[in-house]
Amino acid sequence: MKRLGKSRDGIFAAALAVAAMLGFAGRASADSKPKFVYVTNSGVRFGDDTFQSYQVNATATCTSAPCASTISISGTLNLDLNSGQLLGTIFLTDASDLISSPEAFTVNNPSGSPMNQYQFNSVYNSSRLFVRFPLNAMPSAGSGGVVCTSVSTSGCSSLSTITIDRADMTPSLKASTGGTTITATFSSGSLVPTGTTQGAGTVSAYSIDASTGALTLVPGSPFAAGSNPYSLAVDPSSRFVYVANRDSNNVSAFAVNASTGALTVIPGSPFATEFDPYFIAADPKGKYVYVVNQRSNSISAFSIDNETGALTQINGSPFTTEAGPMSVTVDPMGKFLYVTNGYSGDRNAYSIAAYVIDPSTGALNPVPGPTFYGGPAPIQTAIDPSGRFLYEAYQLNPYWGVIPFTIQSTTGALTPFYTCHSPCGDSWPSALTVHPSGKYLYVTDSNSSYVSARTIDSVTGEFGLVPGSPTGDLGHSPIDPVIGPYGTGAIPHAIAVDPSGKFVYVPNAGSNNISAFLVDTASGALSPIPGSPFAAGVGPTSVRIVSSPASVAFNKFKIDVNIDEDRKTSVRIGGFFTLGAGSDGIYPLSEPVELQVGSYSVTLPAGSFRERGRHQFEYDGRINDVEVRIHIYETKGKDHLFTAEAKGNILKGIKNPVAVGLTIGDDEGSVTVKADIDK
Repeated sequence: MKRLGKSRDGIFAAALAVAAMLGFAGRASADSKPKFVYVTNSGVRFGDDTFQSYQVNATATCTSAPCASTISISGTLNLDLNSGQLLGTIFLTDASDLISSPEAFTVNNPSGSPMNQYQFNSVYNSSRLFVRFPLNAMPSAGSGGVVCTSVSTSGCSSLSTITIDRADMTPSLKASTGGTTITATFSSGSLVPTGTTQGAGTVSAYSIDASTGALTLVPGSPFAAGSNPYSLAVDPSSRFVYVANRDSNNVSAFAVNASTGALTVIPGSPFATEFDPYFIAADPKGKYVYVVNQRSNSISAFSIDNETGALTQINGSPFTTEAGPMSVTVDPMGKFLYVTNGYSGDRNAYSIAAYVIDPSTGALNPVPGPTFYGGPAPIQTAIDPSGRFLYEAYQLNPYWGVIPFTIQSTTGALTPFYTCHSPCGDSWPSALTVHPSGKYLYVTDSNSSYVSARTIDSVTGEFGLVPGSPTGDLGHSPIDPVIGPYGTGAIPHAIAVDPSGKFVYVPNAGSNNISAFLVDTASGALSPIPGSPFAAGVGPTSVRIVSSPASVAFNKFKIDVNIDEDRKTSVRIGGFFTLGAGSDGIYPLSEPVELQVGSYSVTLPAGSFRERGRHQFEYDGRINDVEVRIHIYETKGKDHLFTAEAKGNILKGIKNPVAVGLTIGDDEGSVTVKADIDK
């Protein structure tokens, strides 16, 4: 391309000298994408036991009429190497019924020593699953092996079988059998060790496959926390993770490596609380952290150092609560804080206490009037993204298990209401969360090990039931089977939806793993993510997700633009940019690059650039009859220099001011400048 006017060095000099240019700073407003999952391994149920994990895969063929199906069996088992107890989840898939499959069986065999036969029962019905294997397949240092499918196999005295009761059948299986109980015998199977689980008193970190939602352990995981780390919170910038340690009476604070997800202890950590810090939450503005102390009946409140993530108790902290605070939730605007009370078992103490947050200090002031009563034994609350509705999960006389409230926008006062569109969905809840769209509510059932999914009316806040969601097994007859894609591991203890709304993660405190689901955003329905459940540490009790924005804005973007209008308009740009907070760097060789000048834009697919010397990248070519040349230079400092030239039938009649944008992968900047236009 013929270069006109200023040289490239001259363009840079002019760009850096122009003082009147307008810059763009801050994050772009875009949906977030999932990046890392963090799970606390409290060890509360199993002390410091060590577990060996196994993946089981098998098929079973029906041996009783009427039955024509072949059933696929898969799951993850965790063997307690100290007690021999086996925990986990087994999924049964009826190949002829892809809508309702798979069915989940919770594994919880309280054996005193390793054995070669395990019986897995459905929760309320008479279904039975016997997985038998040679004893040498499951010793403390077991190498795995075959599941017993023949008595002639060494070490096998009997076969692995499954009996499926009518109440546990998928619809197609029920139709094909007439509801008659069937028995199937394993025809093949294997037991493969997948490594030991990740200990207790730790935080497990996982990277998220942005396409599938599958989890992969972050290098260095798990990361040591305090004793009985029970709850964790992530600040809104996704830079810091805070963990409430119940038995250490403090909060561990970590900085997040934005590229790898690894955690680094923040100087000064851990930070002291009062007795039994049970639940922790960060405010949506990233200024404060609040911890409820169950045995001290108080809230410890901290301010966050924006640079380091260190915590400092604010004036007036700790703040008094009613008896037995269980959870803390901050509304999306950061105006109000809500605490559930009632762990003491005193029915007169069951309540939700509301506080107004002082925006300048973080101090808490009770909302005037009495505290609010919803259901008995409230354990947790969640608020929809609009801040209009609060949902309370409670555990006594559960019926539906969740009570909704409207939030008075000026005072924070709560008003309970309940109308659901039958069926409503029973549950014995342990945790709940609202989908980022505000359209769905997900509730874990710790008694029957499943997720109940409900629709939310955006106007009234009322419930419906997501199609295919279990309707529950409490308070009604006949009992509903827990079939379909909503089964979890044993004792699901927490739940989180990633900010993009695509994935749901549930840590299972009774089976030491994480159930992962894909969300159908059009209906709210869930389906298991391949590879789920994923191994966790001992007694996982809390989960939070760190996300990165779909794009990260340049912190600075300064340029000089020269436009020469002749038969083919020539555009020359020179300047520099610095990457914004949260960026994981630019990679011109492997990322797409987009340039926009006024009404003209060009996108260069990943792989278009060539490396010209160390940290210098160049594209030189023709796109749609426009000659394009772009250079990007990475410097030793924070600045990245770039030049761009384009010549062709573009930008005829352009006038000032001129909008210019540059995107490299998920980093971007835009600026409006007064260009030097030669007519």
